[in-house]
Amino acid sequence: MAAFEVSPFGVLLKAIAPDATSLSLADFSAKYGPAFFVRIAGSEVQPRRPTETKMSDEQGPPTGATAMFVLPVVKRRASTLAFISIGRLDGNDIAIADDSVSKFHAFVKEKDGAFTIQDARSRNGTTVNGETVAPRGDGPPTELSSRASVRFGVVHTSFLLAPDLMELARRMAK
Repeated sequence: MAAFEVSPFGVLLKAIAPDATSLSLADFSAKYGPAFFVRIAGSEVQPRRPTETKMSDEQGPPTGATAMFVLPVVKRRASTLAFISIGRLDGNDIAIADDSVSKFHAFVKEKDGAFTIQDARSRNGTTVNGETVAPRGDGPPTELSSRASVRFGVVHTSFLLAPDLMELARRMAK
């Protein structure tokens, strides 16, 4: 369990960048956790519904800035589950505020530093590197490797182990 309690909706990458540049890997992992999902989203407000792209010759108003949100793959203090839950609702260990994500969408398990993911029979599915993750009961979990592309519904994330997140934060801080 990470020593730093992060909202299940994540934290801005720039907020943890100072620790990524000053802490050792062991201290960073102890504070934030060993693995993360990183997503790019609007920096002002996280979308509740998938957005629609409109094509036209007219340039519309600016859409706003984007930011990288870090979602630590850790159990919340109140969690009693045997896995790390991912879903749309705040009661999950990791909450992704998008209507394409089911209330309980998927779950991650960690054993001896290796991570696996399984879909929780969500309505819009989960993929890893473009391959469909088997729903629970329909096949084995999918192994997660650092830098894997993971999609929950229409929400794209990257799975990063702590060393790769620290490297990304260092590059972004420059």
